[in-house]
Amino acid sequence: MGIPNAKQLGFEPEFIRHLGAFVVSLLTAVIVSYVGIIGFIELVALHIARFLVGSNHLFSMPTAILVGASIALSADSIVKLISIYVDAVAELPLGVVTSIIGVLFLVYLIIKRLRE
Repeated sequence: MGIPNAKQLGFEPEFIRHLGAFVVSLLTAVIVSYVGIIGFIELVALHIARFLVGSNHLFSMPTAILVGASIALSADSIVKLISIYVDAVAELPLGVVTSIIGVLFLVYLIIKRLRE
C-alpha cells in the first residue's frame, strides 16, 4: 500500500511516521532506564555490527553479540584501570564508561547521516 492509497483511505502517513518514531524513542528510553545503561550498549553494538558486516542478519546478529561483549569487557577494563591508577576507594560506575562510548558512537552516526 503506497502513500497515495493511504491518503485516499484517510490516513496521514507523515503523522503516523512521526508518531511511530516518538513511540519507539519513548520505549527505548523506558527500557534503558529500567535495565540500565549497560543494556544501551547492545543498541550501539547492533549499529556497529551493521557498519562492519552489513545488514544481513545471518552475520550482523553474531557480530553484534561479539561487539557488545567486547565493548562491555573493554569498559570494565577501563574502569578497573582508572580505579587502580587513581587509587580510589570506590570504583567508577561501569555505566559512565559505557555511556561515553555509546554517546560518542551515536554522535558519529548522526554526523554521518547529516553529511549524506
